[in-house]
Amino acid sequence: MSADGRLVTPEAVGLDLQTATVATRGLARLLDILLQLIAVLLVTVAVGVVDGGASATVVTTIVLLAVFIIRIVYPVAFETRLGGTLGHLAMGLRVVTADGAPIRARQALTRSAVGLFEIEATFGLVALLVAGSRTDGRRLGDLAAGTLVVSVRVGTGQAEALHLQVPPALAAWVTTIDAAGLAQPERAALRRYLGRAATLPAATRDELAGTLADKLVPRLAAERPPGASAHDVLVAIAASATGGSSRAPASPPVVPPAPPPGDGFRPLS
Repeated sequence: MSADGRLVTPEAVGLDLQTATVATRGLARLLDILLQLIAVLLVTVAVGVVDGGASATVVTTIVLLAVFIIRIVYPVAFETRLGGTLGHLAMGLRVVTADGAPIRARQALTRSAVGLFEIEATFGLVALLVAGSRTDGRRLGDLAAGTLVVSVRVGTGQAEALHLQVPPALAAWVTTIDAAGLAQPERAALRRYLGRAATLPAATRDELAGTLADKLVPRLAAERPPGASAHDVLVAIAASATGGSSRAPASPPVVPPAPPPGDGFRPLS
């Protein structure tokens, strides 16, 4: 994790995925709480309508079971399958591992279980203090599960403007890949790279392209094609996912290093 909140690979190359702010996460959480309260209310009303003569013990048991499902099963299922709860998705957020990969059910369960203490038991005070004191905004549940929340809404309009096409040399290879294996944060990283590739110094571009290709290709149920540049591989992946053809060259022009200091991977404005 870099000082400005971007994901950084073990090779110290920024993936340009911005970590979510505490305020944005708080709004997502409030939305989830509202939805969960509505769901519990509907269950309670439904129990009373279906069996108005049910004992208080039966009603209480059903409601408590519903609360457990809504509070624990709901976030675990949504974070594992969709990358975030409805609150996360509404705010353009995703829950990922520390290196940007999709989280597993075990990690989602850990986040939710710890959240019972730091969010519910303390009315969010512990989560707010911990997340607010860290540059990556991670709460105790994230630290225990090895996860963090990132914003994928920034730069999502880049894909449509790129008009990518599969490099002719990789036309056969793209028929063997499964782009559905890419999670949303990985797609966002790919879009951000391709949106800036033509403006990056050649060495920097090649380094980042190699890192991204090494991370993305294994998720496509395929092997990296021999002899192809990492940049062309990334272009082929993105173009295949958006229906690009194979009639245009892929490599961007080489440009001289940019004069401003820095690592060359600042987020797009």
